[in-house]
Amino acid sequence: MVSKSTDLVSVKRISRFWSKKSLYASVVVIFFLAISIISCTSSYQREAYQHFTLAYKLDSQSLYYKAIEEYSKAIDIDPNYAEAYTNRGVCYRNTGEIDKAVADHKRAIQLKPDEAKPYINLGDDYKDQGKFDLALDNYNKGIELDPEYAPAYINRSIVYMTEGLYDLAIADCTKAIDLNDKLIGGYVNRGSAYHGSQQYQLAVNDFTQAILLQPNLGELYCDRGQSYKRLGNKQAAISDFEKCISLSTNQIVIQKARSEIEGLTNTAPIY
Repeated sequence: MVSKSTDLVSVKRISRFWSKKSLYASVVVIFFLAISIISCTSSYQREAYQHFTLAYKLDSQSLYYKAIEEYSKAIDIDPNYAEAYTNRGVCYRNTGEIDKAVADHKRAIQLKPDEAKPYINLGDDYKDQGKFDLALDNYNKGIELDPEYAPAYINRSIVYMTEGLYDLAIADCTKAIDLNDKLIGGYVNRGSAYHGSQQYQLAVNDFTQAILLQPNLGELYCDRGQSYKRLGNKQAAISDFEKCISLSTNQIVIQKARSEIEGLTNTAPIY
């Protein structure tokens, strides 16, 4: 005959056994549930990334509307995909939809407030809208976060030139060139700032360096021709304007170069 105390001990042992078994089962369930969640997360992130990759390819081919569609699909799958907002915003700006660009870049900043590029892109948006104070605020923040990103200085220099702050523009372009001397924008913008501040020979030097980097870009010869004209070097100016006409596909630039040649081939003095 088994005593009541023995029965109680047995019950407790069985209870502990099933408690442990239940706990083990719970752990197993939680483990597989976690694996399932990770798998699902990875799956939808992979799908979002596939759309992002396709969008980036379309973007690089200047197929902005198609790129926007693919970036949007990536965002629909992963609403926290900051890079997709950043890139879609640039596409919106390239299609002239600046308000949408601003919204996307603000969302990217909300998601990754420590990333520099969304601020710089937002600065570009505001620059295109003529909101130069807001543009500068965002360029400054982007540069604060990533002081080694040369394009930020190049873009900020445009705002400085627009406001007639040529010394600041020159300083920004010089910094950009120090960081990356292969970026043509640093030389073009500094050349423009030198021209604006009537330092024409320095402008010629920078436009020449830009031409060495991209010798088939007709607009560069037009820029240098303007500086040669101000230096009184008529023949060099005419030669550059003719080169611009032969290379450029921009009819406005071509017409401008033709007008400059007509002005230089008469007897009127150069002002």
